[in-house]
Amino acid sequence: GINAEYMGGVAASMAGERRLDNFQELIEDVIARNLPGDIIETGVWRGGTIMFGASVLKAYGELGKRKVFAADSWEGLPSKKTKQNYKILMPKSNPYSEFLRRLDLLGLRDNLIPIRGWFKYTLPENIKNGTFKNGFAVIRLDGDLYSSTMQVLSFLYPLLHSGGYVIIDDFNDWTECNMAVMDYRCKNNITAPLSPVYHEEGEFVHGVWWRKP
Repeated sequence: GINAEYMGGVAASMAGERRLDNFQELIEDVIARNLPGDIIETGVWRGGTIMFGASVLKAYGELGKRKVFAADSWEGLPSKKTKQNYKILMPKSNPYSEFLRRLDLLGLRDNLIPIRGWFKYTLPENIKNGTFKNGFAVIRLDGDLYSSTMQVLSFLYPLLHSGGYVIIDDFNDWTECNMAVMDYRCKNNITAPLSPVYHEEGEFVHGVWWRKP
């Protein structure tokens, strides 16, 4: 299956056709409505999904007009043991070099900007230095953990333009992710309806998205 191919080094993305379709449809919608803002995915590993998103922009002549960001530690998931020490939960290969190799293969090195490091450091740093000054039209989260999900929403949701989209990839796969999303929505009185993102036909809902009022 796709997970085995991905972990074994064959597939560029674990997303599958239905999640890629969702990403494409939302990007096409913001283009059609001339909604301003850039595109970012947080939690990308090999980068297949965000590279697909960049390719959609390219097909519509939007790549370059909009920036595309890929944020990841490329070191695995942070552990909850301490604030300073992190346990690597991904294979010990170097996914960052693989990410860059795929960028080159697709001719995207000049148009897809990696944000490398832990979200709690890199996101506020890039906000402060103006990297995200255009705001966002689509933000796609795949950070899995409570802390990672909450950090991304806290830093980036305020930068999402009204009418833009939030995609939560593993909303029903990771309990911590689900909890972080619901806590953030409750705290900020977000009542926009959650729409389902199916992984494969016939499966239960894994991901969700909503449109910012």
